[in-house]
Amino acid sequence: MTGTIRRTALAGVLLALACASGTGVRVETTTTPGTDFSKYRSFALVPPSDARPVVRDRLESEVRDALDGRGLRAAERGQSDVLVVMQTKDLPREREVLATPPAGCCVVQRYVEGTLVIEIFDARSSQMIWHGEGEVDLLKVSDRRLEKAASEAAQAVLAELPSDLSR
Repeated sequence: MTGTIRRTALAGVLLALACASGTGVRVETTTTPGTDFSKYRSFALVPPSDARPVVRDRLESEVRDALDGRGLRAAERGQSDVLVVMQTKDLPREREVLATPPAGCCVVQRYVEGTLVIEIFDARSSQMIWHGEGEVDLLKVSDRRLEKAASEAAQAVLAELPSDLSR
């Protein structure tokens, strides 16, 4: 195998292993340095406007439960310490995957990557203080399991909330 094909094959195997373990949600987060999360006591939600109602409801429930569990209370917009904004995106993607003979080494697979973005803003300054993003391979998710996939993505992202975010 050439170096490029070997690296691509290895990347595919590593991706498959990563997805096979845990929830299969790839999570990335960023925190604004110097933020004192312990000062926040209340939150208001901005649900994803373009998500299916069942997904939107599940995401709202997961975020509300996670923040309630940390001692934050729900409040109206304009009355909360933080604003929690949720977005969903479905992006068409392609990847090379190992194929069984006679197809040869690799084939291109088209799939949809679902991304959940949860951002927390300081309500007074409007500054983003935390960003969490979870990606799910929707090729593996049937319409029946979409609500569960949304729940798993939200839980995986919310598990990365800063430890000093209220209690």
